[in-house]
Order: sequence, then C-alpha cells, then structure tokens
Amino acid sequence: MGYKILLAAFVFSLVSIAALIIGGITKKKPVLVGARAAVAISCGLVTAAVGFMIFLLLTHNFSYEYVAMYTSGDLSPVYLVGALWAGNLGTMLFWAWLISIVAVLVLITIRGRSRELMPFAAAVVMVTEAFLLGLLVFIQNPFGQMAFGPSEGLGLNPLLENFVMLVHPPVIMTGYAAITVPFALAIAALVTGKLDNDWVATTRRWTLFAWLLLGAGIISGGWFSYVRLGEGLFWHWEPVENVSLVPWLSLTALLHSLSIQRKRGIFKIWTMLLITLTFGVIIFATMVSRSEIISSIASFTDSAFGPAFLYFLVAAMGIPAVLIALRHNRLKSERQIEHIVSREGTFLLTNLVLVSTALVILLGTVFLLVNTDARNLQNNLAVPFYTRVCAPLLLFTLLLTGVCTVVGWKHDNLRSLGRDLVLPLTAGAVIAVAVYLFGLKNWYAAIGLGSCLVVPFAVISEWIRFTRSRHRARGENYVRAFFSLIWADKPRNGGYIVHIALVMIAAGIIGTNAYSISAEKRLLPGDSMTVGAYTLTYERLNYTPATGRMIFLADMSVYRSGKLVGTVVPRAYFDRSFNGDINTAAIRSTLIDDLYVTINGWDETGLTEFKASIYPLAEWIWVGGCLMILGGLVAFWPDSRKTEGLSAGDEDQDS
Repeated sequence: MGYKILLAAFVFSLVSIAALIIGGITKKKPVLVGARAAVAISCGLVTAAVGFMIFLLLTHNFSYEYVAMYTSGDLSPVYLVGALWAGNLGTMLFWAWLISIVAVLVLITIRGRSRELMPFAAAVVMVTEAFLLGLLVFIQNPFGQMAFGPSEGLGLNPLLENFVMLVHPPVIMTGYAAITVPFALAIAALVTGKLDNDWVATTRRWTLFAWLLLGAGIISGGWFSYVRLGEGLFWHWEPVENVSLVPWLSLTALLHSLSIQRKRGIFKIWTMLLITLTFGVIIFATMVSRSEIISSIASFTDSAFGPAFLYFLVAAMGIPAVLIALRHNRLKSERQIEHIVSREGTFLLTNLVLVSTALVILLGTVFLLVNTDARNLQNNLAVPFYTRVCAPLLLFTLLLTGVCTVVGWKHDNLRSLGRDLVLPLTAGAVIAVAVYLFGLKNWYAAIGLGSCLVVPFAVISEWIRFTRSRHRARGENYVRAFFSLIWADKPRNGGYIVHIALVMIAAGIIGTNAYSISAEKRLLPGDSMTVGAYTLTYERLNYTPATGRMIFLADMSVYRSGKLVGTVVPRAYFDRSFNGDINTAAIRSTLIDDLYVTINGWDETGLTEFKASIYPLAEWIWVGGCLMILGGLVAFWPDSRKTEGLSAGDEDQDS
C-alpha cells in the first residue's frame, strides 16, 4: 500500500508542475486553482505514506525490510518513531514529506507584489519533490517486503539511541527543505524578469529560517558528538559534518547580501550566486551521505541514489547559471560601493571571507572523498589542513564583524572609525597580552581570545549609546529603554546578539583546542589520578544488566585543591547486537572549564583505564549556540510594521 501511495503522490506532483507553469504563463485562475489542489493532494499522499511507515515501525511489522533493518522488539516507542530517519530510505521519505509541506507553505505565504512569482517558485519546489518521489518509486522502494519476515529485527544503532538524535536529523533536514524556497524564488525571479527588490523580503525570511535550523542542527550535532562519542571532540571535520557547515556559511553570507541588496540595490549577482551555491551544496550533501563514497555514523551507504543526485546537481547548477547569464544586464548594481571603509565595503569583505571558508572546506571535503585512503588522510592530513586554513579566516571574520558594527553606510573616514574602534581594540589587545603573560603560551590562541572581545565591546558600546539617547529623549528608565531599543529594530539587534553568540562559540573553540590537557592512567578502586587542578579518586566499578548490553559505570570522586567538589560517573557498555564497545563521557562543566572523563577499558581484576581531560571554555560553545538561536529568533520575529514580509528594520539587518 505504501508504494501505491508514493506512486500516486509522484503522479500528482507531475500534474502540479505542469499546471503551475501553464497557470503562471497564462495567468488563468482555474488552472492555478487546480495546481494548488494538486500540490495539496501530493502533500496529503506523502503525509499518508509517512504515517503508514510510522505505523509499521510502531507495530513491529518485520515483514517490511526497512522495519527489520532499523528496529527491534525491545526498542522504545519514541526511538521507533526516530527510526524513520535512521536509514537511507526512511530519511528520503521524510525529506520528501518536508518538501511537500514547504510547497504548500509557498502557495500560502507568497502574496502581495511577489504573487506573480508564486506559480514558478512552487513549480521549482515541486520539481524537487517529484525528483525525490521518483527515486523512491523507481530506484528504491522504502516499503519493500521480504518473502519470509524475521521474528526479530536487527535493532537501532545504539549510538542513535539518544534524545539529541531525535531532534538533530529532523532539524537539519527541515533546514535543507527550507533552502529550496530561496532557490525557487531566485529561479522564478530570473524566469519572469521581475528582479526588483520585492522578492528579496520573502527570500530573506526563508533564508533566515533555514539558517536558524541549520545552526541549531550543527550545535546539537556537535553536542551529541562531544557527549556521546567519548572522544572529547565536537567536530571531526568529516565530510557529512562539513556538508552541513558549508551551506550554513553560505547562508550567512546570503543574509548579508540580501540586506545590502534591499538597502542599497547592490550585490544582486552575489545574491543569485550564493542562493545557487547553497542549494547545490545541499544536493551535494545528500549525494555524499546517500552513496558509497563514504561511510560514517551519519551517512547512509545502502542505496543507488548517488548517480541520480549527480545528474540533478548538474541541472540545479546549470539552469541558474544560464538564466543569470541571460539576465546579467538586469542584475547590475544600482550604485557602486563608494568606499571600502563603509558598511557595504565591510559586508563585501565579510562575504568574501565566508565564501572563501566555505569553498576551502568544500574542496577539502571533495579531495577527501575521492582519495582511496580517506580515513588515514582524515586523521593525518585533513584535520590539520582545516585547522590551519580556517583558523586565520575565523580571526579575520571576528575582526570584520566588530568593524561592521560601528561603520556607517556609504563611507566613514578612518579617523571616525578609529575613534569608534579604539576601546574594543584596546580591550582585545589587553586580554591577548594578559592571556599570554599569565602562562598560556600560545600566541595564536591569545590573539584569537583577544579578538573575541572586539565584537561584544563594539556592540555593547553601541547599545549603551543608543539606550542613553532613548532615555534622554523619551524619559524611559534604562532597562525599559534597552529592551525597547532591541524590540524596535529586531532584525538589526537580533543580528548583534548572533554576533556576540558566535564570538562566544569562537572563544570556546579556541580554548578547547589550544589549552586542553589530558591524562590517562590505569586504576584499582581506591587509586587516584591528577589532571590539571583536579584529582579523581576511583571508588568502584558497577555493573548494570540490560537487554542485549553489558553496562559498566565507574564512580569517581572529584577533588579540586584538596576539596571534594562532586562526583563523576563515566560509563561504557558492550552492545551484543552491534558487537562493539561504546563509551559515554562523564562531564563536570563550569564556565571556566569542563572535566571530561571516559573509561578506556577494564579487566577481570578490577583494573580500569581512565582518560581524564580538561577543556577550557568548552561550555561557552553550548551557551553561545543557545544565544545564537535566540538572536536568530529575535531577528526572525514578525514586525507589525512590515511590507511584503519585511520588517521595518530588515533593510539594516547585519547578520
């Protein structure tokens, strides 16, 4: 039944594409009404297919191959639902469902002067939907059945039995689906020739929505890696990780470009190229994770989808390139950048750095994928390459972000800019020197930590200045004046919050990479080990039986300067189904550092090997990640003073 539902959804998606294009050209209302109905029916059918798959998972119908491959009888209901995106075919079905919902939202939300773009934009989204459904109908059927169904399934990968993995994949894939809309709107604008700024407002909101989702997905994925994998790493620079970071970087550049295009009428070609690049990376990411190119926890290598995605990628890149070439006269900037020391100039430099970083990561990822000794390169070459190349780009971006905060439109003279930056730069320099002189002998990291202060000092200085001005002009107390200031221009101030959050994340990355220390030791109960200022005493090893697993938990007392400050309980277990050991770290977190403890092994005598590490400022990564999402939500929050979905402050958006 599931296959027949998907086939019907595929047919209706094709009907909707034809009707949308014909209706867009002829502008005949009955045709457009029929097109909308076809889109809605296709969405309803895909929803039914997803519902049927969830029903099969919840009822343990092991006669279906997908259910037998990714679930077992003892799996809890919440993880049975999560198994929908545990495998390749389920993930593809889930993504097709998200795209179908996006298509319906496009029909509902695109109004006003952008209405003429709606049929063509919806048609592009439905082309993507038809492509995904075609893969499931003609290449691999997610509802394939076995002649003799087993009495028990293989079960879910134990690493995925974590609440984060119930959130991380859907969030990332929803972000991928949302990116389809800016791409569709760009194609529609190029096809119709309506290349004024009316479509930019809707594009910006969908871009920000996708940026938020990918950002949340990256942060949650990093936290899962840090806590669950027991290696003390939140980022491995693996291909599947990189192909989520690259579109996030290009989306960040795109938000800047859309802001400048709306405000100054420039960066039009930049905008089109960034939209095309971002959508292309999404298709490339899907091709990477659903082919036999690589194998990792987050990738799926059991399908023949790779070649089909390659053809789709070529079309997705080639068609916009041809349209941009045909419309290049209409994409010329309305004015020129008057001075490099201006908001337009600094935004251009920021975009160049962001795109350069994205391309470096993408090229490194492709090089790793095509090399036969990928894993050896990953450990010995790729990680040092990414670190050395991306670190200076990160520092430059931090400094540019601080400059963007204080520089004005059109141009500022260097004397005025220097006056505004003297306090942030002085504070950063003082911190850098202090960090270096107080024993943290890593000049690169010291400069990085100092640079991290430039942005918050610049932002806070501006907030203080405008809060005082509002207090004097309106008589509001300072607290009310500050929050009224934030709410009066949500896009701009939400962007400032994001800037501060990114600086916190950068500080955490610098601290954990440059100043971490580790110690390994084999202990018997009662023995102790020391790492940094901490002393850990091994109390006992406990065994907890569980279905299909042997779970070991080590009780350890934590002392700092001779004083008991708490306990940690690292755990390790052997999973019989997947025949492997899995470590889960015990983490004691403060804003200063993380104490990170894992079990490396044990024997029958009770001798247990531990690894204890200290990661300075690690907590700042997660606090900064939450603050980044908060800032994005503030910027995304609807404004009562809006035109075409663009709030009054959108054209000053800085993030």
